[in-house]
Amino acid sequence: AQATKAWVISVDRVGPTGKAMERLLERENLDYVQADALDWRPNRRVDWVFCDMTLHPFKSLEVLVDWLQHRLCRRFVWTLKYPPKKSSGVEYLDVTTRVQSELSQIPGVVWRVRHTPLQGGEIVVTGGIAGLERL
Repeated sequence: AQATKAWVISVDRVGPTGKAMERLLERENLDYVQADALDWRPNRRVDWVFCDMTLHPFKSLEVLVDWLQHRLCRRFVWTLKYPPKKSSGVEYLDVTTRVQSELSQIPGVVWRVRHTPLQGGEIVVTGGIAGLERL
């Protein structure tokens, strides 16, 4: 993260234990949920959803589209990973074209796509849903 006073923790490395995680869970406005990320949905709208799953990019995009269609988050940061074209048949342009096609069909969604070249085959889609009230 590049921001003043940003605090980033890698929950996947810490797990639900450890000092950093204990401090994180003490925050009243943060819930820790251990569930299948493909199926789990919150019981109420959340301010932010962050996703960095190692999935085929189109499957991961399906999950994001579901969250947005059901208005489950106000803002999102979603990483789409695409393996080398030789093994997957998918490349950067395929992923960005699909993002454009899928997200442009959802009313009120604004987004931008950033390629993260230092991470190899990854793009990050950030955005939100215009007009949703803050929780």
